[in-house]
Amino acid sequence: MTDLPQEAIPQLESILKAGTIAFGPAGFAGTIPDATQAYWRLLQAPYGVALFRQCAESGNPTARLYGLMGLYQMDRPTYFDIAVHYRDDTSEVMYLRGCIGTAYTLNRLLAHLEAGQQEADLFLDLSPESE
Repeated sequence: MTDLPQEAIPQLESILKAGTIAFGPAGFAGTIPDATQAYWRLLQAPYGVALFRQCAESGNPTARLYGLMGLYQMDRPTYFDIAVHYRDDTSEVMYLRGCIGTAYTLNRLLAHLEAGQQEADLFLDLSPESE
């Protein structure tokens, strides 16, 4: 992380430690999670691709999803190089809608992403997993 601009480090750390993902108000306070705000900032940053790659290769499924979504937006070839390793990944990602959390598998979310769904829409057509 030493080659990163100072402002990038908190953004990366926020995503790497994310336990949930939300693209609208979440939780009892109705706030946007720090990791989601970091995701949006990284989409505009010149170093975003490098950070999204680190997130996509993380051991945290939520960070992986943020990273893969960012790469899908910013660098499709890199996205496809990394996503191939997660086609069968059934790790669960918890998505928050307000105060309600629903678990989805990473491989299913990636299939929806590649079908053209983006951010919050990625979760709209999916029924919760019962695996």
